[in-house]
Amino acid sequence: RIDGSNVTLRSRDGTNGDAAVFELTTSMAWWTGIRIHRANGSPYRIEREHGTGPYNVVTSGMQRGTNLISIPVSNLAEQVKVEFWTAKLFGVHTYMAETVISRDELRGRIVRVDWPTP
Repeated sequence: RIDGSNVTLRSRDGTNGDAAVFELTTSMAWWTGIRIHRANGSPYRIEREHGTGPYNVVTSGMQRGTNLISIPVSNLAEQVKVEFWTAKLFGVHTYMAETVISRDELRGRIVRVDWPTP
């Protein structure tokens, strides 16, 4: 549970064995996002403003309108940190929790993060 929500991560086979794909689905009424950290510590981000707004993917620039990010496995550390963030008081983007996933478990997989409204 994260901030009252039953957040789930589900993994399925992908098509590219050299990449890990992350997908965020959320109906939260405020800003919500996940960060997937590169081996150098800098994050890839998927975020959504309100439960009806567009999704954004942030790598080095911003890509609007998608909730998927394909990450070359070679860019990930052996242990991949995935952080969960949400807006709190006055809309401040706030770290809520994290999980760590082995890079080998992510190779060629699509990881769907479902973050429903509590």
